[in-house]
Amino acid sequence: MISKEDTGGIEMTWGNHRSIVAMTEKMAKREGFGDVIADGVQAAAKKIGKGASKFAMHIGGQELPAHDSKLGFDLAASYRLDPTPARHTQGREGVMPPGVYPAFDQKAFKGRGVAHYRSSNLHQVVNSAGMCMFHNMMLANGDNIPALLNALTGWETTVDSLIKTGERIQDMRLAFNIREGINPIKFKVPPRTLGIPPQKEGPLAGVTVDEKTLLEDYMAEMDWDFKTARPSKKRLLELGLNDVAKDMYPDK
Repeated sequence: MISKEDTGGIEMTWGNHRSIVAMTEKMAKREGFGDVIADGVQAAAKKIGKGASKFAMHIGGQELPAHDSKLGFDLAASYRLDPTPARHTQGREGVMPPGVYPAFDQKAFKGRGVAHYRSSNLHQVVNSAGMCMFHNMMLANGDNIPALLNALTGWETTVDSLIKTGERIQDMRLAFNIREGINPIKFKVPPRTLGIPPQKEGPLAGVTVDEKTLLEDYMAEMDWDFKTARPSKKRLLELGLNDVAKDMYPDK
């Protein structure tokens, strides 16, 4: 779909570092093909046409990172459902220290809802507190997180109370999007990220992600509607988000 004539003679082959530097400069100056790709793959695919959108690896306009949801199944739920989609730095089990969530079958799709609920919500607190994700991964256990925050603030938080704090953060972020007409359930996720069709070679050959099960298990724990993604009014009130509940359910 893209020729050397389109790119001004720059050979955009994989790993061609000279072309990467040259095209980056053209992007910054919005020159030639650099202007086509300067606004990301979603916008570029629309400009290129010819079915290019099939190859544009993004969710909701955000390019996917280098972290494969066919290997880390928790990423599949986060990539679609987090209010800032396609982020590997939001809502993951693998970045939480021991003791945050119960043991579960890492190779299974079902039965991960509680783990994803607890880790995703605590991850919101870690991000909001300005803590480094790598530092968080190296803590001896989950209790270190409230211990650090308590030492700094004089609070008396626990892992469970912080998970509820994170749930409030996550619900407010999601409620903002829904108010603005953004429903993550309607995002188009590139089939390749889910192993559709499954790869024929490599360590992830034959893997297809059961996204439906992952989403349903997590959304059930969050008490989000399976079609609209709206948090329930009951849960919002339980979390003390009365103003959010009033905005989302004005007639109830």
